[in-house]
Amino acid sequence: MTSFFSLRGRPTIATEYKGIPECALPGEHNAIFGYFRNTVPHGARVLDLASGRGAWAKRLTEQGYAVLACDIRPELCAVPCKRIDLNESFSDCFADAAFDAISAIEMLEHIENPRHIFRQSNNLLESGGHLVISTPNASGLH
Repeated sequence: MTSFFSLRGRPTIATEYKGIPECALPGEHNAIFGYFRNTVPHGARVLDLASGRGAWAKRLTEQGYAVLACDIRPELCAVPCKRIDLNESFSDCFADAAFDAISAIEMLEHIENPRHIFRQSNNLLESGGHLVISTPNASGLH
């Protein structure tokens, strides 16, 4: 059975990864992962911001990345997930932790101050680390 979700009032096909809703346009996670695996070394330590249901974090984990998922509502996540409010100083929650990559898939438009995400992520990334972001509408970012 095909399921749908609403995107700007238009029904859109809902896709899943291993039974977990992706909460993104069909094919988007696949496309981003193509870039990710060519950019972020296999086995890298990855912080997944705003993991949602956990489809992206599960995909990365199954592909050999060491993933720490986090979300403001970790009880909704299908993978182990740490509670983090991204509008606060979330880098303080990871004392002395450093990540090879941080992913922020389809979340930036939900944050009060997107620049805050960049500053906090910079605090957590290893030198030469990667910040991988996708957003459906970046027109408000200047």
